[in-house]
Amino acid sequence: MKRTRGFSLLETLLYLGIFAIIGGSLFGILTNVVRISTQEISGDEVSSQLQFAMETVSRLVRESSAIETATTTTGTLKLRMNDPALDPTCIFVEDGVLKMSSGPDEFQKQNCASASTDLTTSKVIVDTAFFKRVEFPGGHDQVAVDLQFSNTATGPSKISRALRSGISRVSAATFDSDLLPNADNSYEVGFSGTKRWKNISLSNLLNLGVISSDPSGIDGSIYYNSTSKSFRGKANGTWGDLGSSLWLATSTNMYSNVAGNVGIGTTNPGAKLDVNGIAKATQVNSGNYCDDSGSNCKTIAAMGGSTITAVSFAGANTTGDAICVSVGKSCITTYNYNGAYNVACYYTHVGIAAYCY
Repeated sequence: MKRTRGFSLLETLLYLGIFAIIGGSLFGILTNVVRISTQEISGDEVSSQLQFAMETVSRLVRESSAIETATTTTGTLKLRMNDPALDPTCIFVEDGVLKMSSGPDEFQKQNCASASTDLTTSKVIVDTAFFKRVEFPGGHDQVAVDLQFSNTATGPSKISRALRSGISRVSAATFDSDLLPNADNSYEVGFSGTKRWKNISLSNLLNLGVISSDPSGIDGSIYYNSTSKSFRGKANGTWGDLGSSLWLATSTNMYSNVAGNVGIGTTNPGAKLDVNGIAKATQVNSGNYCDDSGSNCKTIAAMGGSTITAVSFAGANTTGDAICVSVGKSCITTYNYNGAYNVACYYTHVGIAAYCY
């Protein structure tokens, strides 16, 4: 009878050890394959969402009409858009999620709406999202974007991806609604001291500031003075009334606002109205008429009439010129000027009439 020999204890232990080593190696290999695969998938997810977020930000910046983000690094990107339903649009981070808010707030139209849309999913965490406006004089502003996303794993399985970019606007600022400040008398437009707008074109009214007294201002400034009821401008460091403020109108009348004399044809008037030249009038009413020196004044009554209705000068007051005088009647007579005030003929002081008595 033939006996069958089995495995000895030593052989069994040896086989079990070899199997454990091979199994452990295969398990380690499988674990590493699964871990690497998971990391690759997780890394792809982080990269994909990071790329999507950057492309979304780039598209919004290019379509924007203005960038209101500060020139220092900030966590919120605010863009003004042409579409009123999307104006303004904000990009920001909240609880590790990159969010976008489009449209105006219900109560404060210059702010973004409180409702927002997630740009990233729960598979990634937004570690940082920084924005900064970069100015280029003579060109469109840019936005410097710095994004860093990571997966939700911890320890050695933690994967982070970062992306930095500079994005330019491609269109000029345009608005299809009112551009209003959120507070009165607090903000300025194009007044930084060194950077100014070149031209301004309006199709309707330009409302200037209404101030009761002269402000500091700079040369070229204008405003409306509510005390003197006049427009005032600053030139050579001094404020002064502008244009028609030297002449004021009341109903159908107009009068000069000058306290001194008024000259026509002369820069040194010697009377309330001093005309250097020929003046014409169809009727002159006055209490007294005087010669050129202001003396020998006579009243209308002394001249035998009520008004001087017509006076004509045929020449330039040279010898032989004719002077026709009418005193409340037809022309009395014609006198020839011979270089002296003979025949008791006198010119009025302002040179627009003459009389004889």
